[in-house]
Amino acid sequence: MEFIILSDQILVQYNISVEQSSIKTKLAPGANRIIMADNVHSGESEIKPRSYQLRLVDHIMKNNGIIYLPTGSGKTYVAILALKRFSKDMDKSIEEGGKRAIFMCNTVELARQQAMAVRKFSNLKVGFLLGEQGVDDWSKIKWSHEISDSQVLVGTAQVMLNMVTQKYLELSSVSIVITDECHHGTGHHPYHKFMHLFLLADRNTPLPRVLGLTGVLIKGNEFKLVAQKLRELETTFRSNIITVSDTEELKNVMLYSTKPRECLRTYPDQVGSLVIGHAIHRCIEHFNVRLDDLEIGKQPTRYSKGLSTPRDPQKKGYIKTLLNDFQYQLEHYGVYAAAMAIVSVILEFEIKLHQSETLALTHIYKLAICLCNRINHMLKKKLRDLVDDDTEPDDAVHTEETIMNFSTPKVQRFLHYVQKTFSGKDAKDICCLVFVERRYTSKCIYQLLKKFIAVIPALRDVLVPQFMVGRNSVSADCESVLERKWQKSAIHQFRDGEANLMICSSVLEEGIDVKACNYVLILDPLKTFNMYVQTKGRARSKEAQFVLFSSELDRIKTNQQINQYRQAHTDIGEYLKDRVLDRAEPLMQEIADHFHELIPPFINEKGAVLLPSSALMLLHRYCQSLPSDAFGFVEPWITLISWDQKRKLCGTQAASKEVVSIELPLSSSVRDKIYSDPMTSVQAAKISAAFKTCIKLYSTGELNERFLPVTLKDRVTAITDFHFDHWKKYSDDVIDTVNKQKLKPETQTTFKTSCQTDSMECCSAIC
Repeated sequence: MEFIILSDQILVQYNISVEQSSIKTKLAPGANRIIMADNVHSGESEIKPRSYQLRLVDHIMKNNGIIYLPTGSGKTYVAILALKRFSKDMDKSIEEGGKRAIFMCNTVELARQQAMAVRKFSNLKVGFLLGEQGVDDWSKIKWSHEISDSQVLVGTAQVMLNMVTQKYLELSSVSIVITDECHHGTGHHPYHKFMHLFLLADRNTPLPRVLGLTGVLIKGNEFKLVAQKLRELETTFRSNIITVSDTEELKNVMLYSTKPRECLRTYPDQVGSLVIGHAIHRCIEHFNVRLDDLEIGKQPTRYSKGLSTPRDPQKKGYIKTLLNDFQYQLEHYGVYAAAMAIVSVILEFEIKLHQSETLALTHIYKLAICLCNRINHMLKKKLRDLVDDDTEPDDAVHTEETIMNFSTPKVQRFLHYVQKTFSGKDAKDICCLVFVERRYTSKCIYQLLKKFIAVIPALRDVLVPQFMVGRNSVSADCESVLERKWQKSAIHQFRDGEANLMICSSVLEEGIDVKACNYVLILDPLKTFNMYVQTKGRARSKEAQFVLFSSELDRIKTNQQINQYRQAHTDIGEYLKDRVLDRAEPLMQEIADHFHELIPPFINEKGAVLLPSSALMLLHRYCQSLPSDAFGFVEPWITLISWDQKRKLCGTQAASKEVVSIELPLSSSVRDKIYSDPMTSVQAAKISAAFKTCIKLYSTGELNERFLPVTLKDRVTAITDFHFDHWKKYSDDVIDTVNKQKLKPETQTTFKTSCQTDSMECCSAIC
């Protein structure tokens, strides 16, 4: 059974989702269990597997594999079929020899989607694990209950990696590991780290089956060395790339994967810039100079990744980043879009003003708000140039003429396309995705489009816009929680048809299941090969359109870029040509060479694993657990050693290498300065120093047996176990009383104080 060359027609295609209907979810209290509104009574929907899906599952039953199929041809359902076949011992407990399945995803949204799909199309119990649920702080008992109550554990890659390295679940207790969008498994990605654990397992340990899912194979723009990159991917996942194997199966796949009509819309190059743009730029430059001179108290010196050049303190850097982002909107989308963008910036600074810890920061944020108010006034004054009556309210500027005249040629061409394409159409016949590069841009274009739709009668009852952006935080602060709620609401509205035009950043670019779209618009330039494949794969309806917007100046460059991407498809097909399904998997020596690291992992007596690549993250987590206040900071102090110091420490042989030192905050019990080994790069030296520091913290008891920071409660527990262990036989556990709250007077229960006469004689008896 041989592979065939995959044509462009199946590599860039539409998606028929495994999840066609709207699915609403909720979390059961205390159990992170995904409960589906649909099919709760049955737990499993009827769906007939396609012939090529069954062949792929048969192969997975015998061998590891990376399933490479077009977006929409049912990779997720193949994974669910494999889960069913590997579910033999999933109904047993781990202690009785039971098995569990792991389904790793690259993003939170993908994890939520796959958890719903597994629940919908199988009867398996699904555990849903995310960092935002506080899994980092779960106790061993909590983890044990979660693993015991679940058969399939679905979550983000880092959570799954931590679960296994911290020995909450052994690899020998896992029957199958499924990796969604596995092409990300390169470098220091958690996918790559997870597969490294297979090499660290004992020789006699039964390893789980490995199943990778992808529709891209190549990450970023790594298409110049296709054969090498694909072989590395196979080695990482101990698998072979498998796909359809004959012409008949190719035709079968083509039934579910349609090719959209590509279209390149060009717009005139913007000549020069408005006077107001120069004025605003000068205002911001003047503010930045003043900001640099302002003192905000003692701050840690922040350096670039190479530790060669100092960076702005974090507070100042945040302000400059927001203002730079605003200038990007002004330059690329025009005055009208910028007038709405500046309001968002003001709100951000207002929030930070109320959160500021010192008078110096309060002063800085007030200055930033004053600057933004001034810019806001300048923009509104400019927009009123087309308003005849000065007594008209500010809302009078929201007209078609004003929007068009104060937008860049790119936005003008985009709005013309929207008006021409969607005017007078039935809202139910429209499902459109608009992709932009930046999170901030998606909010900006959303507001602009709302105003434009409101002033165009032919669009008013046709288009209902919405926006969605990727997450930049998993913290529990108010803004992050509200943003996550907005994200869920937005995607549910789009899936349910309540909204029919979604402006989004890369969050919907990869894997997220939305209903079949008939319009996909790329407003900003495509950056990578997989962006091209994934965004085009969102267009899943028949006769769908895939529209790229480009300036006249970049027209030739854009065409060359698309031709390069198509050539990459051909190269992938050539690599897969004449490769049979039952060929040997990568050799152990090849796998060992692939995962070879200069610094071997550290495994403690309990079997927990500390990977060198995870040391920096663990070190920062430890520092965040140390006591701190508003006037101090808790970060590891990382310094690049000078040549003279390097010669004294390591001799002349390290002259061409890099050495880094780490000092921990004063609140840490480890006060020594720790040096890295001489390494070929600064990044490698930082990893070496962090790894040594983590081992030192473990040996001094600052990290527990699972390489987690020891908390205050852990310390109190250790003391009470040593000094007050005998109290427990009287059911008096000190730890249990630490967090108990006193009952309020109105809720206290009172009892009669009188005793029976016959009870008095036993008062002196020992209880």
